[in-house]
Amino acid sequence: MCSRGLENQSLAAQRDKVANQYETPHAEPETLERILAEIETPPELNLSVISDVLTGWNVLLWNDDHNSMDLVVTALMRTIELSFERAVEIMFEAHNSGKAVAWSGAKELAELYRDGLEGYGLTATISR
Repeated sequence: MCSRGLENQSLAAQRDKVANQYETPHAEPETLERILAEIETPPELNLSVISDVLTGWNVLLWNDDHNSMDLVVTALMRTIELSFERAVEIMFEAHNSGKAVAWSGAKELAELYRDGLEGYGLTATISR
């Protein structure tokens, strides 16, 4: 029994020794302030560059002879989520002048809307 008790004490001592090795001391407040002061702050963002990248892309809808006006209006309303009135305006502009700007904004959305209009069989492109 004695040897068993010594084993338990020695295991407990070993466990405590290992636990003490992995304890993390709490940092003093002034140490935290020093660390935070040493962290580099990111440079200021150039918003004009970001704005140029994110905007300025146009989805052009081109007139064609094989799609009905109803289909064009429906495609514009469903793809770009335009109102009926705005979709009719864009459809007539494309019909009368050969092309119309259906939407303007970020390149990724312009590509998405172009692909959606092409999915209806319309001719659409993007440009700057």
